[in-house]
Amino acid sequence: MEDACTALLLSQLPNLQELQVEVTSRPAPKCTWRLFEEAGQNLELGVLNSLKRLSIYSEDVKYGHDMSPILSLYWLPSLETYNATYCQWGNTYLSDYAPAMPSMTSLDFDLCAFTAKAMELVLKHCKGLKIFRFSYYPLYMFDGQFTAADIVLLLRRYHLSTIERLRIDLDDGGSESESLKTIQLQEPLRLDQIMAGSLRDFSNLTFLSIGQQSLLGLLYLDERYRSDDEEQQWNTDVKLGDILPPSLKALIILYCDARIYRYLIEMASVRKERLPNLEWVGIGMAYSFCTEATFNLQGIMVIFSLHPPRD
Repeated sequence: MEDACTALLLSQLPNLQELQVEVTSRPAPKCTWRLFEEAGQNLELGVLNSLKRLSIYSEDVKYGHDMSPILSLYWLPSLETYNATYCQWGNTYLSDYAPAMPSMTSLDFDLCAFTAKAMELVLKHCKGLKIFRFSYYPLYMFDGQFTAADIVLLLRRYHLSTIERLRIDLDDGGSESESLKTIQLQEPLRLDQIMAGSLRDFSNLTFLSIGQQSLLGLLYLDERYRSDDEEQQWNTDVKLGDILPPSLKALIILYCDARIYRYLIEMASVRKERLPNLEWVGIGMAYSFCTEATFNLQGIMVIFSLHPPRD
């Protein structure tokens, strides 16, 4: 669809509240992003001013879609929820970009790649963010992806008292050579650079989904190559009861191996004092080290699965 046709269509929908855009490269798209840029930069036009939910999906699973041309959409006064899939944003267009995001409460970046600077620019301009979801995907020729520590630092700085649901999926146990695990281990990062750290002060957080490596500092060990010495070396002294907030009701830990058991047992032993609201825990297994199972652990329903539920 040409820009003119798209503009005409949207002009007839002043009360449009939800829009889904699929970015395709075959055939070459006739509709550019110019229209959406102008809608965000010239609010007096009234185009998309009622939009509450925006989703952008790219079919380019190799390079992803560059978000830079549509950054002005964040200025839309009513936009509350933004979802992006297979998108990337590096350090371009950062200096002149200062979005308002007056109504944004939910950000969902699925299978994306961002730099820490780009992510900070987004998060610091949201005024009352309640839901933040990010899952990493190794887009080709992208460099500079942040760690769980970076995300938590930004959320603590800008949304400590508002965030309620959080997903940090950085492909901790990815089997591909391009996984974040491989990128991280190319340099000698300390565990405190990789781990999310304590979330105890996130007073309204009720749902958390995060990788075993990001939460506990347990570096992913391929079962085919690890030794007993390596497994012992990469155990940590982190206690879930010390780093999770009392408000938490549901927890999903991704890319787990057998080392997770002792952390669960410790967590259950202090549940009444430290995690009184915790109802269930989902364990996503990095590989088939055990059969799928559900059991009760001192009042907490624990679900082991190769495919844990998504928020």
